[in-house]
Amino acid sequence: MKARAATSFGEDATSSAPLLRVRSLTTSYVGERGSLRVVDDVSFSLEGGKVLSVVGESGSGKTALCRSIMRLFPTSKVHVDGQVIFDDQQLLELDDLEMSELWGTRIAMVFQDPMSSLNPVMRVGNQVAEGPRRRLHMARSAAKERAISALKSAGIADAKQRYSRYPHELSGGLRQRVAIAIAIANGPKLILADEPTTGLDVTVQAQILSLVNQLSHSAGIAVIMVTHDLAVAASASDDIAVMYAGRVVEIGPAREVIGHPRMRYTEALLLASPRLYQTPHARLNAIAGRPPDPLDLGPGCAFSPRCPHADSRCFEERPELTASSEDQRHLYACWHPASAALDEFAKLAVK
Repeated sequence: MKARAATSFGEDATSSAPLLRVRSLTTSYVGERGSLRVVDDVSFSLEGGKVLSVVGESGSGKTALCRSIMRLFPTSKVHVDGQVIFDDQQLLELDDLEMSELWGTRIAMVFQDPMSSLNPVMRVGNQVAEGPRRRLHMARSAAKERAISALKSAGIADAKQRYSRYPHELSGGLRQRVAIAIAIANGPKLILADEPTTGLDVTVQAQILSLVNQLSHSAGIAVIMVTHDLAVAASASDDIAVMYAGRVVEIGPAREVIGHPRMRYTEALLLASPRLYQTPHARLNAIAGRPPDPLDLGPGCAFSPRCPHADSRCFEERPELTASSEDQRHLYACWHPASAALDEFAKLAVK
């Protein structure tokens, strides 16, 4: 295998400096059972106007990664090390006040369930306008116009009329659009979206994904989107990072990761996906075993107990991210990488 690329994923010596650079980010919970490492030495870069999807099973560290970047953890029980450099600022070195000034204005987050993030007794328009009033110090009338514009940008028809609605009066898709409108109202450079399409039907899901792409590319916003659905990641992303046991085990351009997966965990996720040509109620190719206990990881590859290709080396030595021979931006961590192209999945990566 080739040696690891000199630069981290997302960087190109000929391109402009990335908007976000994450370096050796490690996050640990301190609990009764000891120190639980939920993000383990993660590094990547992201340019403005690009969408990076972070995929993996529940408990793989996807949400913890986003919360680490946003610094949305209580400081007493969580230790975060490494570097998170956003727009040339080291976020982990900022104090709480300095960090709070970035929230909503330059960095925003869209949470999984809009009903838990929206105030049920406050009209949605006022919730969108609250950010421009408080953070951008706009007059009430100007903030209202800004909010209506954000609602329109989020794809909400009749934005002026729906400005006065309460969250319970809107459908799930519209509530998620309101959450996106809140995120974009202050003109951020980076948006982190945590499972923004979970619970939505496929038609609305496609609309939300299209909206995320449109906002990213037209407004130059960098987006990190967390999802467990590889089809969602393939259709909505420029790049994909696959996480397992807190580590990034494969990362690269969406078409490469989906069409030519190298890490065996990525391959297993793809093979477990349903096919259109399958008969109804056909049994899926489930991944054997269970996700590992972060407090009981062995010295080798965390996926080795579930991997049919694992040998003694896999259990004893942990592989590092290595550049693919086909694309230096495609990195993977596997001693026995897959070689066959999964062309049927490559078609999913439309970018």
